[in-house]
Amino acid sequence: MISVSYLACPHQHKDKDIKRKRLDAVTHVAALLHGKEDYVYSPLTHNLPMSCYGLEQSFDLWKAFDLEMVERCDRLYVLTLPGWDASEGVQAEIAHAKKLNKPIKMLEYDLESKQLLERSYMV
Repeated sequence: MISVSYLACPHQHKDKDIKRKRLDAVTHVAALLHGKEDYVYSPLTHNLPMSCYGLEQSFDLWKAFDLEMVERCDRLYVLTLPGWDASEGVQAEIAHAKKLNKPIKMLEYDLESKQLLERSYMV
């Protein structure tokens, strides 16, 4: 049976260009990983388009939903883009996955070359 992974990534930033780059990166990584080892759920990729219909983008609005999705997934991937370690959402998702004893894999991505790097590691 194929597993399902949750792909966490920082999003909120005052610079709209940084937010766009983060969304592009996480969507690219989700596409690269999807179907290879498992199915990948990316909350930014899958939920952010709903904001054009009036839903807020704040973590406060999405927290309960995101943590429920972490529970339903088999593992957590964390895309370690700049700011991941200060992201309230990413840190909550990591803490929740740890509480549930879910495997957590950190993924590195080069924003310039748009490449998923091999230096990924488990925590």
